Amino acid sequence: MLASSDYAYTAAGGVVQLIQLALVLLALGANIFLIVDTARRPEWAFTQAGTNKVLWVVLGGVGIVLGCCCWGVPGFIAPVVWLAAFRNKTIAAEQAGPPPGFGGPPGGFGGPPPGYGGPPPGYGGPPPPPGGFGGPPSGGFPPSGGFPPSGGFPPPPPGGGPFGQQ
Repeated sequence: MLASSDYAYTAAGGVVQLIQLALVLLALGANIFLIVDTARRPEWAFTQAGTNKVLWVVLGGVGIVLGCCCWGVPGFIAPVVWLAAFRNKTIAAEQAGPPPGFGGPPGGFGGPPPGYGGPPPGYGGPPPPPGGFGGPPSGGFPPSGGFPPSGGFPPPPPGGGPFGQQ
């Protein structure tokens, strides 16, 4: 049978648990910083620095898992290596600019190649505007005599319309 003293809470045990909690939270924060810091930088900067962006994002995720499962200590490995060995190289490569072929040549792309950019041969330009509306009615608007015109609305077409004289 177990005695009540087997489950006694001591002040030293509480301090150890607080230290473990602090280590887990610090490891979590360090790995979140690692993921955010690497995710916001371009891939070509990592290539120029001799490393891989996806590797560091994955290591940050693994560091979160290890930091939460193993009292925090293994969770510091990836952030410490990133900060000590690769972060400054990646920042320097990013500030130096992209290599040729990323983002266009220096000075822009220039004009189109010869024979490109104009209308195709035989193109006569835009079509003429459609006919139809000839402008406002003679005598102004509304027509003299009021609106609607005398004789009904709409007025009969000239020539009696399609059904002969009306």
